[in-house]
Amino acid sequence: MTANEASLFMTTSRVTRGRVSHSASFSNTAAVLKTFYRLSMIVLMISMSTSISLAQTGNLVTAPIDTGDRVVFQGQRAAWARPQNSSGAVPADIRLEHLTLILMRSPQQQKAFEQFLQQLQDPASRNYHHFLNPVQVGRRFGVSDQDIAAVSAWLRGQGLSVDSVSNSRVMIVFSGDAALVGAAFATELRYYVVNGERRTATASDPTIPAALAGVIQSVSGLSTVHDRSYHGAGQAQVPVRAGSDVPALSTCNDGSCEYYISPDES
Repeated sequence: MTANEASLFMTTSRVTRGRVSHSASFSNTAAVLKTFYRLSMIVLMISMSTSISLAQTGNLVTAPIDTGDRVVFQGQRAAWARPQNSSGAVPADIRLEHLTLILMRSPQQQKAFEQFLQQLQDPASRNYHHFLNPVQVGRRFGVSDQDIAAVSAWLRGQGLSVDSVSNSRVMIVFSGDAALVGAAFATELRYYVVNGERRTATASDPTIPAALAGVIQSVSGLSTVHDRSYHGAGQAQVPVRAGSDVPALSTCNDGSCEYYISPDES
């Protein structure tokens, strides 16, 4: 082999080894990327599974609604609604408005909500005075879409109208004729005379389907309610400005103040 041939052989060998080296490097990189891709997909699947699981824990209506399987709303009947005070049934076609179902959060949501309320007053918490508006409260701590849909479907199935769902997602306002309302809660709306005044109430404790017992806490509007007088109360001496944390409807009496939220704030 001549000197020139040896030099050419050595040069070719170096080039060949270089190609093999680059090929091996590319192969290793591809393997790493492939492994990373597989791990990413596994993490994504676990994340999606966890998200679905967490969403499902918020659903409280987990069984088909059987209107024949019912539970009693304890303490929902007015104490003065006694047979001796009854003066007749409410006419079947009388329209009842502004009836409200109060809904329950899931245990996890309720715990998280109570913790958040505590954090609002804790200067050491990152949530200190980070107040949420009703829509934000509903998104974070409200009843699930599935449960609201289930309750709303039940109301409509009884011939009642679903008028609104509160921004906080814990109240459903509905309406309907007295006969349909009574039938929905397996009772009857009657008039009662108490101290010379005619009032309205259910003749018996209202009931709801057992499948909804875990999400419906109470029903408001089935009996006449007399709010206590605020005679002597004065407007709170607190300036209410845009963005203020103090509700617009506030009253003070003898130095003790009470704060209320209006429908626009709920």
